[in-house]
Amino acid sequence: KTVKVPTMFHRSRHSYVRGTNYKALRLTYKNSSISMLIILPDQDVDALGLAKDLPTILNISKGSVGLLSTMQLRLIDLYLPRFTFKKKNDLKKSLVSLGLTHPFSETSAQFANMNPSLYIKSLTQEAKIEVNEKGTKARAVTRVRMASMSAGSITQSVKLFRVDHPFLFVIVDEATGTILFLGLMENPALRK
Repeated sequence: KTVKVPTMFHRSRHSYVRGTNYKALRLTYKNSSISMLIILPDQDVDALGLAKDLPTILNISKGSVGLLSTMQLRLIDLYLPRFTFKKKNDLKKSLVSLGLTHPFSETSAQFANMNPSLYIKSLTQEAKIEVNEKGTKARAVTRVRMASMSAGSITQSVKLFRVDHPFLFVIVDEATGTILFLGLMENPALRK
């Protein structure tokens, strides 16, 4: 469905690339090696389907994001919705499903250097990102609850980059190629 959301506008030079089924824009953070990539699928392309191709699109290898090397500096008219994104994940379930069971077991956890009766009772991660005219605020908190067993080139033409349908965003440390945040924004009007 169509929703109305507050949208920011800015004309500036940004790194940009047109890929197969998407276009991508790089927003850099001042005095930092960190940047946000906005990956906007073509109108007829499903954003969730495109998310499955993200490893190929980003092309991260040996501490670098290959997508960045394909971008060119362009003058961009950027229309970007304000958005807030919150997510809480139960990491214990994910790690157990991958076979990491010992730290979560009352009988086989091995934290003898701390306390031989300890095991991990829960492991959660909460992430929040807020993007508005003031910039980006991002944070992630991982909580471990333990229990005791007993208890490029410059082009002058203006390129339009209107983010008016579901998109992907990635906050990456370009110095290491580390993805710090990754999300799919389907409806910026939702407040969770």
